[in-house]
Amino acid sequence: MKKLVFLFAVTVASLASCSSDDNDGGSSNGGGSKLAKSEVTTTEPDGTISLVNYTYDGTKIATTSSSNSNKSVYTYNSNELSKIENKVNDITQSYTVYVFEKGDVKSTTTYSVSAAAVPTKTSSVLYTYDEAAKTQTTQTTSYPNGVPTVSNTTTVNTYDSNNLVKSVTTTVIDDKNDNVSTINYIYDTKTNYMVNVTGMPANIVKAKNNPVTLNTTVVVKTDNVIGTPVTTQSTFEYTYDDSSFPTEVKSYTGGKLTSSKVIFYN
Repeated sequence: MKKLVFLFAVTVASLASCSSDDNDGGSSNGGGSKLAKSEVTTTEPDGTISLVNYTYDGTKIATTSSSNSNKSVYTYNSNELSKIENKVNDITQSYTVYVFEKGDVKSTTTYSVSAAAVPTKTSSVLYTYDEAAKTQTTQTTSYPNGVPTVSNTTTVNTYDSNNLVKSVTTTVIDDKNDNVSTINYIYDTKTNYMVNVTGMPANIVKAKNNPVTLNTTVVVKTDNVIGTPVTTQSTFEYTYDDSSFPTEVKSYTGGKLTSSKVIFYN
């Protein structure tokens, strides 16, 4: 086991669970068909423990279940994700439908489910991307009371070698007020623990390696006056196995431990 300490910004929880359709990362690092079977996260300072278990259909995720009775069921159209159904105590609460175009997700639509009514559309996300620039733009629409309302927030993601390297989110309040959040990522050469998972939308969840540096900078404009940029950083400590797969990650903010995750493989 080898421990490496890295500089981070805010949190990498979302990236830690990212996957890629590119399986070279697992094979080149000796991981073969290694798949995560469970992960245990301890949140500080209260010591709350949460558990997530994975089941697979081959190398595609079939279900994820947690210690609080939440469960997600994954459905595929051939080798492409088509639906994720979210359940609590085995009762469906919501589901998201994925539409693909040329191998990438074109849109997602989320519905809420109640026992007495038909599913209600709650939100949709449209993805457009520029292959030459390696950028992807997302625009979200919500449906309060059934009326489509386009979000005032747009995110542009930039990728390199199957890793998200930059994410810029702009929220426009009006023509004089907005805020821009920019996250820059730097990756190590180690293997992301979900790299061998297939069937997931690569243009939404791309991560071949583990992010080692995240710098989040927020700039707020008020009455056309641009404020001073504010950057947030955190620190993470990884433990790797002999195949360069992470088995534990500890996160720190301001030098204090905020959470630790232990990952178990098949």
